[in-house]
Amino acid sequence: MRIQFGKSLVLGALAVSTACAGAQSAVGQSGGFCDKVKALTADPTVAAAHWGVSVTTLDGTVLCSVNEAQLFRPASNNKLFTAAAALALLGPEKRFTTSVVADGELAGGVLKGNLKLVGGGDANFGSHEVPYVEPTKPAKPAPPEPATIADIEELADQVVAKGVKSITGDVVGDDSFFAWEPYPVGWGIDDLLPGYGAPVSALTIHDSLILVDVAPGAKVGATQMDLRPDVPYYLMVDETATVAKSATQTRARIRFDRAVGSREVRLTGEIPLDAPTAKTELAIQDPAEYAAIALKDALERRGVKVGGTTSAVHGISTGSTPNISADYALAMVKKQLAVPATNACGGQVLAASVPHTGTTLATHASPQLADDVIFTMKDSQNLHAEILMRNLGVAFACDYRGSGGLAIVKAYAAQAGISPADLVLYDGSGLSGHDLVTPRSLTQLLVYATKQKWGETFKASLPVGGVDGTLANRFLAPGSTLAGKVLAKTGTLGESRDLSGYLTAASGATVVFSVLADNHLPTGGADRVAMDKIVEAIAAGN
Repeated sequence: MRIQFGKSLVLGALAVSTACAGAQSAVGQSGGFCDKVKALTADPTVAAAHWGVSVTTLDGTVLCSVNEAQLFRPASNNKLFTAAAALALLGPEKRFTTSVVADGELAGGVLKGNLKLVGGGDANFGSHEVPYVEPTKPAKPAPPEPATIADIEELADQVVAKGVKSITGDVVGDDSFFAWEPYPVGWGIDDLLPGYGAPVSALTIHDSLILVDVAPGAKVGATQMDLRPDVPYYLMVDETATVAKSATQTRARIRFDRAVGSREVRLTGEIPLDAPTAKTELAIQDPAEYAAIALKDALERRGVKVGGTTSAVHGISTGSTPNISADYALAMVKKQLAVPATNACGGQVLAASVPHTGTTLATHASPQLADDVIFTMKDSQNLHAEILMRNLGVAFACDYRGSGGLAIVKAYAAQAGISPADLVLYDGSGLSGHDLVTPRSLTQLLVYATKQKWGETFKASLPVGGVDGTLANRFLAPGSTLAGKVLAKTGTLGESRDLSGYLTAASGATVVFSVLADNHLPTGGADRVAMDKIVEAIAAGN
């Protein structure tokens, strides 16, 4: 969901009438479930929007199609293409390494030079979300998240164990493994402040976001603010106030504002006495610098003296380097599928990242890629999807820019039989408003995935209706029989909503579906209701 601080973008209403294709199955003929699907998209409450539907069997036989060849904004359905390419090419067991490097002479406990924290494309560094745990209803609240970052503490311990007592230079966060292109093409400026729009970095830390809690004070007046992790990065200017509870205001109304490029965050608004704590996520502007600050703080708490300050080193994105051609990307994909390699580029990239010299003092390995994919898909985590895409570019396009990763994702879709005309991508997560896909491209990918050795992991990564992830609260309405029977990726972006995945039908058979809605009314939730009814109709008719 997209939420702009200070106001919420309410997502709702939708749909256009469309033509229904009877296709190759009796259930899709006139009078069957496909006519029901058409009727639902033509309902007056949603008929103003543009609808697309594709339903197939597991072998790809078309059961129903509504505008299946037309283009729609995929929102987070885009992650299906990124996840499939990552599992297929990088492999479910792939891990990424974050290192601490002594950039200078180390003698007698003194490092004469800088200490570098070097990112290696680990989306989970400093986080605790993996492995994904199905949500439960605990008898008591979970303990609060600690103010420090466990992975940083681990690296600091390793550095101290190597005998480092003082550093004459700086602590540097180095994310030059990727080009410094923090925001993909098409991300809106209102996406840059909240956590879901965190900048893309090879040295991501704590999902590149800060958890901010604002609680009412004991009496009218000041509020209580808590930041986790508690790293001195932003200047938080708190102008919020605790006010008396009233019939018209029982919950917090808090606004966050930060000028582009600024490290000052201003909080304004009110929270009534006894109201629940207002919780939000604030994106970290420069994750590499934030990570350097966190490491310097951890070392100093262990008695290490740091003579310098903190800084960040970024890989330069140069326009002089040619973009990867579709033919070259496809050749690299086919090469990897034929003869899998850890890195098909041999560590060489077209726009070479900053070389790393010196002595490695500490390392941290990421969880396996399969675990990250499951978290990314269940939680619809934009940053993790973008990092997966860039890792694909470095490994198989020999390009550390976002364009290299995009070329590989599109090439993988092409070798899976999806027409390039059905797939227009500008990022790996779907947060770009320029992304376009057809409903049939999504069902083609889903069918293809079932035949791959990583297919079960891919399927297991999808949210389960009424059970977990972004579908935890759907398909639970009275009369619905689909809780636990829908495994699908959600997508929500502005006035677009999507749902694509696998469905256990009334007959017990598994069908593949994609339901996309563009340009629905920006109020209410009629589009989501209609979408779920469409899935119910598909299940009942098969």
